Amino acid sequence: MREAAAPRCSSCSTSIEDPHNVGAILRTADAAGAHGVIRQTRRAAPLGPVVTKASAGAIAHVKMAAVVNIARALEELKAAGV
Repeated sequence: MREAAAPRCSSCSTSIEDPHNVGAILRTADAAGAHGVIRQTRRAAPLGPVVTKASAGAIAHVKMAAVVNIARALEELKAAGV
């Protein structure tokens, strides 16, 4: 996400345990033109076949970053001017 030339929308999610909800977030991010999705790895649904199906193909188009600590990741992005 750091390589984005212009400011763009990003989605940040934490503790999304239902794979259908993860798919819906990916679909929405893709439709909204989001540059990417930041997701927490702990207490999160795995990116498996259910997420792939629920995302209706958006999983192939949306960049994803998996982080352990959302707060730290957001601070790093803020410090980098993203």
